[in-house]
Amino acid sequence: MDERIKLEFDIYSKFDKVYERPYTEPEYDSSLDLCVYSKKLLDNLGINLYKHQAEAIKAFREGNNVALVTPTASGKTLAYVISYLEEVYKDNDAVALYIAPINALINDQAKKIENYLRQVVPFVEVYSLTSGTSQSVRNRIKSSGSFVLTNPEMIAYSLLLYNKSWSKFWRKLKLIVVDEIHEMSGIKGSHFGNLVRIINVINDVYKNDARYFVLSGTIGNPKEFVENIFGKKFYIIDRSTSGNRKIEFLLPNKDYFYTTGSISRVIDTLKSFILGLCRKVLVFVKSRKSVEKLAKALKVTKLYSLVAPYRSGYNHKDRVAIENMFRDGKLKGLIATSAFEMGIDIGDLDVVCVVGFPSSRISLRQRFGRTGRVKDGTVIFFPTENILDNYYYNNPKELFSDEVESLGANVLNYRIIGYYIALLIIAYNEATELGKNSITDSLISKYWG
Repeated sequence: MDERIKLEFDIYSKFDKVYERPYTEPEYDSSLDLCVYSKKLLDNLGINLYKHQAEAIKAFREGNNVALVTPTASGKTLAYVISYLEEVYKDNDAVALYIAPINALINDQAKKIENYLRQVVPFVEVYSLTSGTSQSVRNRIKSSGSFVLTNPEMIAYSLLLYNKSWSKFWRKLKLIVVDEIHEMSGIKGSHFGNLVRIINVINDVYKNDARYFVLSGTIGNPKEFVENIFGKKFYIIDRSTSGNRKIEFLLPNKDYFYTTGSISRVIDTLKSFILGLCRKVLVFVKSRKSVEKLAKALKVTKLYSLVAPYRSGYNHKDRVAIENMFRDGKLKGLIATSAFEMGIDIGDLDVVCVVGFPSSRISLRQRFGRTGRVKDGTVIFFPTENILDNYYYNNPKELFSDEVESLGANVLNYRIIGYYIALLIIAYNEATELGKNSITDSLISKYWG
């Protein structure tokens, strides 16, 4: 028997294939009449738009707020970039604002956006704005930033609180992209929903006619959730037409599961796929402590130089180095927390291992979506010793079903709304120069309901 086939046989003898997602063809739409900038970008990339991308761009051009609720790697970035190009064609000074929950995603998207835009509109300047951005760069952003990427904290403490110094930005703002909105449920959604309402007020003060382009992984109630967060009507697109590669879903079989420890199973799997089959593997664990525990166990194996831990708390330089090394193939494996559920580009993967059921099926699907993008992929679920994992281990069809949770957020949460009304008063007074306490009950009622 061929050595490689023998090795694959040995690996797969330890697992049961419980589900297979079949290959599906992508669906394209080239009927949209785009501006010269957009056409040139698509020509340069050598691609056509997927149907859902074209639908989103068309809806945005028609004056709608748009929510694109599709899986990982379905082309959401290109959809909003082209929507922005359509605005730039009408007004070269048009400004876009991108909001994401973590700086790693902001920096990753900034590189992608800049790569797209420099090909067709080199006069557009792309900037990341975080707490680490120097004052000199902030001044350049205020005077010439056309596409600004930032986080909710900077929106509150800079763009809103001192909006007068950002007046050029606010007047020319046309597109507001909000990424990973499925992360904004519960109390986070309560905070973000209030912040968005202040943005809505300031948009109206500066009369910029800005619209939202919201991005999300698959959620159970997209229209209800998004419209509740933003306080506006949305055009919802929740079917991806990008197609997908075949993905097989595996669970450790009973013999393997009950005769090995959890760390031993993961290390054994990494050895087999990385050292034996030269595959790229991403392992998701549930906590920073688990990342470090598994990384420590790898130090005494041949995998030590090929697999790295990745979690929150690393500085920007180290984080980017790990991402680049994994993308370029210098690292063959990563052990990560939920940080990699978001759309940070680390290239295509062969195998995704999920150790323990995460907080939700939405989160689980985000993790699964890291493989099967360009080539066929494999997902392995390793249950841990808790009741929920044991349930899914014995009912795998539920684990891999397409059903996901519905999300909610109480924007009128009385414990926090006072803070945002205070922020509104300061921001509104700054924008209107009407003096102190110019907020009326009718204004609050208009935006908060």
